[in-house]
Amino acid sequence: MTNLLIVGLFAGVGALLRRNFTVFFKNKVTKKFGYLATFAINVLGSILIVLFFKLSKMDLILNPVSYLALTSGLLGGLTTFSTFNSELVNLWYQKRFLEFGCYFGGTYLASAFLIYLLQIFI
Repeated sequence: MTNLLIVGLFAGVGALLRRNFTVFFKNKVTKKFGYLATFAINVLGSILIVLFFKLSKMDLILNPVSYLALTSGLLGGLTTFSTFNSELVNLWYQKRFLEFGCYFGGTYLASAFLIYLLQIFI
């Protein structure tokens, strides 16, 4: 039960971080390409999951409860598959096919490439 509460608390923090980052990004960086905020968040989340996984293998640095709180909780709340897909659907229906393809492919390619680099260097 304690783990469930910890994950829920960290998920709430992650969701608030995502919301604030998205609002900041859309207001200060670009309104036209607002989906880039979700791209940045999801790629960052992929990198952090690998980093936390590596740290969890060193029990002294990140114990199982901390790993669960940070990955399922914080990063689960921070990253968002539903927003990603909603933005893809919007791009598709707006007939912005090039942006759709770049966003879709770029998200997975960037995440995979950065995960690969982390595996090499950590």
